[in-house]
Amino acid sequence: MQRSYWHTLSLLVMFIISCTHQASTQSLGIQHGNEVAASTKSLDQFWGDFQMALKRNDISEISRMARFPLDVDLASIEEFEGIEHQDGFVRHYKTLFPEPAIRTLLKDTPQPSNGDHELDGNAVESWSICHNEPNKISEFEWSIIYCFSRSTDGDIRLTAIHFAG
Repeated sequence: MQRSYWHTLSLLVMFIISCTHQASTQSLGIQHGNEVAASTKSLDQFWGDFQMALKRNDISEISRMARFPLDVDLASIEEFEGIEHQDGFVRHYKTLFPEPAIRTLLKDTPQPSNGDHELDGNAVESWSICHNEPNKISEFEWSIIYCFSRSTDGDIRLTAIHFAG
């Protein structure tokens, strides 16, 4: 009798554990599905907020939408290898966002970046948008490429600005 009791009890415990695991797995699946749906919306929301801040020339709001240290590649000026904090971002805003580039950012939308090599750190998705204009020194255009990434926590931020040309 006692043996049957322990056998039944152990089966009951295993059943409860199995049901609990199945319920938590299903809720994670539902949660993941909601995150995917929210991801698409949150990129649109982020971009709308970013453009609104650009229109208002709200530099401190734009700086809050960046992840620091911000990777800035402007090889000809050594101090622009990166910006560590919001203060530096605000101080160099006019260099990072010249007026012609702002016009591009207001009319275009970021496109998914190609390849995993562009994902840095804990980024799971990335997008970029490029501003091109004639170079006054040579016949080639120069570009500013703005890179945005979504981290594993779902947060989208401006992560890099690359100058080329």
